[in-house]
Amino acid sequence: MGFKRIELRRNVSTEHHSRVSYRDVWFINARPTIVRLISSGNDEEKASACQLITAWMDRCYTLCRFGFDKATSDPRKLMNEYTTKDIVCFFFGQELEFNVDKTGDGDNLAEVFNSLKHDGCLREEYKFTPYANIVRDTGDIPKRNNQNNQRSLESLVTVNPVRWVVTPLVKIDELFMDAIVVDEESAII
Repeated sequence: MGFKRIELRRNVSTEHHSRVSYRDVWFINARPTIVRLISSGNDEEKASACQLITAWMDRCYTLCRFGFDKATSDPRKLMNEYTTKDIVCFFFGQELEFNVDKTGDGDNLAEVFNSLKHDGCLREEYKFTPYANIVRDTGDIPKRNNQNNQRSLESLVTVNPVRWVVTPLVKIDELFMDAIVVDEESAII
């Protein structure tokens, strides 16, 4: 599935009533905030950077895949036309060492994406750690079952927050640098 060059419009209103594009918002506001957060030594700030980049990954994927009008007119309607796995493969496909479908990394990445997007944090079986991989299944860990106070084994998947942010950050930069930006008035012809 090929992606064409994104067309953006200056249609986002700001507090000063000027019109800006998603590219302007990315480079002026979102990107510097995400870079500051991920560069900090604070784990909570790194987790915030991961959550912020996830929203931009979703938006950039839909802009690339469906075009500006379709992606911005009714994004909820598009939800049946792509999966979370499509988004993470779009951003992390080059970074994964093996075939995504065979290793389960695509599923793990999709689960990380969903937990950050919908829950605002990683789900219980996931943890941020500075391993070399984006995601890494560290195997079974003991976990206490509160109902009957027995210990059971669950799989723990670790997520490298810097890699989770930097890989899509570079791709989003490339997408927006290559984008065509038009004024909304000139786009309605």
